[in-house]
Amino acid sequence: MSVVDKYGLVKDNELLTVYYPSTNKAMVFRVITRQNKEFETIDYGTLPLTAGDSLVTYEGAVATVLTTGVMPARSYTTGKEFAFGNDIWDPSDMFFVPYTWNDRVFHVKTYVKPGFIRVGLQIPVGVNQSRFQKERVIGGVNYQTGFGYKFGEMETVHMPEIHYGYMFGNDTNLSLVTGVKFVYGEYIVKIPNSASLIFDVLSKSYPAHWVGLPITTADSTITQSLKKTWGFDGFSVYPNLKRDQAIQEYSAILKSQDVVSKGVLM
Repeated sequence: MSVVDKYGLVKDNELLTVYYPSTNKAMVFRVITRQNKEFETIDYGTLPLTAGDSLVTYEGAVATVLTTGVMPARSYTTGKEFAFGNDIWDPSDMFFVPYTWNDRVFHVKTYVKPGFIRVGLQIPVGVNQSRFQKERVIGGVNYQTGFGYKFGEMETVHMPEIHYGYMFGNDTNLSLVTGVKFVYGEYIVKIPNSASLIFDVLSKSYPAHWVGLPITTADSTITQSLKKTWGFDGFSVYPNLKRDQAIQEYSAILKSQDVVSKGVLM
């Protein structure tokens, strides 16, 4: 039976794994429930493009946004955040929550129109993570090279205490009227207090929904935000032959004073 529902969001009492390729570590959460159950969609409107904004083109020139929400031909954005009024924690970033909200993560599916707009992520905002052959070639929405982005849609998990930067690119010769919709789960989460269960999840012998974050290079901001929020920066992913070593390590993490004091276990 699937651990996700018709929206692709994790069902109550199922597990979510957030994987960090740069460190080969993952956070494992049990989704207790969804804050926004039955209200999973935000029709946000247009991309955050305001008339008068200056964008860079793929040819290195400057393009001006003439009409709000309309993306000039051959242009791309830097890392964008989505505002949502003054009543949220950070008015400029609707998915940001502080480290004290360590019982919350946002599972977000972004859908952009037209569907051929390039979509990418900076984690943290301002840091391009796309690499080819280690550090030899940098990719992403803002490069002519054809890698490091998706078209029209993207899935991610927003973790506390860190800003993500959304990037969009129009590599056509036409100005595009844009639109964006979010399908999301504001999950109330706990970390399972069972080292053996965590190993079974990370060895993929126990069902969980996996989301890999596009993080290929180590960044201290990410590590610090995880430690500040949950007291550690993830569970190392081990092969099956190292089960005993992994369980010993996971047990030490779960019993550590920093983790226990934050009250995040169940």
